[in-house]
Amino acid sequence: MNCKKCGGHLESSWKICPNCGTPTEVQKSARHKKKSAYKNGWFWVVILLLIIVLGLAAYIGILSQKGTKDENKTEPKKDEKVATDFSGIDMEILFGHSEDYAVEIGLENSEENPAYMGLDGSVQAMYQEGNLINIMIQGSGEGMPSFHGVRTGMTKEEAADKMKDAYPEIVDSGESIQFMNLEAKRNVVCGLNENNVASINISIMSDEEIGNYRQTKEDQMRAQYIFPDSNSRYLSEEEVRGVETDRLFIGRNEIFARHGYIFQDEGLQQHFNSMPWYSGNVTAEQFNADAVFNDFEKKNAELIKRVEDEVAETSNVSGQFIGSTGVYICITPRSFTGKIEILSIGDSSIQYSLGALEMPQAIVTEEALITGNNTAQANLYGYEITFTWSDAENMYVTSSGELTGMDSGTITELTTGMGYRWSTEFNRW
Repeated sequence: MNCKKCGGHLESSWKICPNCGTPTEVQKSARHKKKSAYKNGWFWVVILLLIIVLGLAAYIGILSQKGTKDENKTEPKKDEKVATDFSGIDMEILFGHSEDYAVEIGLENSEENPAYMGLDGSVQAMYQEGNLINIMIQGSGEGMPSFHGVRTGMTKEEAADKMKDAYPEIVDSGESIQFMNLEAKRNVVCGLNENNVASINISIMSDEEIGNYRQTKEDQMRAQYIFPDSNSRYLSEEEVRGVETDRLFIGRNEIFARHGYIFQDEGLQQHFNSMPWYSGNVTAEQFNADAVFNDFEKKNAELIKRVEDEVAETSNVSGQFIGSTGVYICITPRSFTGKIEILSIGDSSIQYSLGALEMPQAIVTEEALITGNNTAQANLYGYEITFTWSDAENMYVTSSGELTGMDSGTITELTTGMGYRWSTEFNRW
């Protein structure tokens, strides 16, 4: 092979002409091959992938290092303001807002407890599917909220005065006082501690609970009457004669009491004053039976009076006292089931003891003067108790006056318009 520039002879392995220094074809081919490698696309793809891999490795390393540092750091506390004063909030307002409003007034919730809480759990609001179903307020302190104006620490009477307008159904059990609004389906129970409100629990009543309450109330109301519907239907003579004689007198006067008649007889007035449905506001001088009685009431009053008179004539045939010795048990109990034992019957007086089945011993053991062939009267420091027998086995007890002392409330309950019956169970010996 010859040099293209000077024409000198060249060996095939020579890269430069020894005569003129011009590169041979072998040298140019090597350069071309070297240059072609850089122009190849795969070369740059490999380089790019390498850069990406190295970049990802560096990024992961930085994140790992950052995560380690974060784990070693104490998590900074959030700048949260925890509400400590709810005294200006009436929780009843929650019923008019969405669930978010619970947070707006300062209540908080967590995954551990779905209820919205405040004051370390002393105030709680529970929701179900976005609907408020329960509010609970317990404890004391200046920061406590109210409900319909009622706060913990108030007396029972103060609470009742505030609640009675919107929650007219009231049940006082002694340990708590309950207020209900059946239309709104709300039930408010105030737990009591020595007559003061210690807690307030508000819940939503189910239709079944409302129905049961109304039925119970209706049953209780009917039990307070001798003739519950004497104002709305004609009574039969058979059912009137089936009532004890002493209770006929009360049953006839129920018709008057429904219209607010104020009785001059102290025993009758005391009896009806104890009835929650009675409101005496018309004196005897103002009362006009013909004007206020409907036809049912007029006819029923006449029927009861006629039967009363017939029974009275029969009773007066014999002057002998008709009462019997033994134990009589109350047939219309309230808080306690009364127990009266006639210990002995003399010519002018009887010896009796008064107590209740729930009590281990009698409260009173006294003498009562016989005032008629079926009546006796006891006087406890101005508090008069009258025992009236319709027959040997049935007795009606009324009272008048006031009694003070430790057991005065129980005695008053057991002797105010209560029916008693001679008990076979307690008179077997």
